[in-house]
Amino acid sequence: MKNYIFLQARIGSKRLPNKALLKIAGHSVIGFIIERLKNIQDIEKIVLVTGPEILNKKLINEVKNFEIDYYYGNQENILDRFYNASLIFKPDRIIRVTGDCPLIDPKTIEKGLQIFNSNNFDILSNVKKRTYPDGLDFEIMTCDILEKTWYNKMNEFVNKLKEGFGNIWKEMAPFVAEMKKLWYEVKPAFLGMLEKMADALKPFFTKMLDYIADYANSQLYN
Repeated sequence: MKNYIFLQARIGSKRLPNKALLKIAGHSVIGFIIERLKNIQDIEKIVLVTGPEILNKKLINEVKNFEIDYYYGNQENILDRFYNASLIFKPDRIIRVTGDCPLIDPKTIEKGLQIFNSNNFDILSNVKKRTYPDGLDFEIMTCDILEKTWYNKMNEFVNKLKEGFGNIWKEMAPFVAEMKKLWYEVKPAFLGMLEKMADALKPFFTKMLDYIADYANSQLYN
């Protein structure tokens, strides 16, 4: 089975413009995320799935530095973008990750893949019932369910997968409530905090994040 990560990001955020290109310890947010995703086992390819090339050229050029593939398509319709990217790259399974989660946890995604691989699920998610904090979001889905959803022109991506065509929907086990404060999405104050941590703790910053993730997983799965 070919497991591909589709990394969803684009230029044009209204709340925080160019947030995927903002810097953490000298590295772009999108680059920081890619390096963390490369630690996930059994992933054949990481693909940036973004909007039109003319609007997202800077983002595309940035991910080229990390030697990953990219697809550019519809700026607003994520479902259409994902479906057409799947036609080009032809994965068996897609892991959807968004480009504003620099603390995405590889081990949580690996645990999700283990659950997905051992069952006959259409989609696995840790976001439908919000127990995990913002910043650890992902879904795993088959290309078949993506195609069915696209053909029926559903407007909402993940929610409509469940309501319309998902034979079986599996939620990840609830996240330990005490750990929620450790993960957040990209916001100006949070980026500033990460920058200060990275400067103070080089070269141990990444190891520290992994340690936090290990502790969280030990509370969740043991």
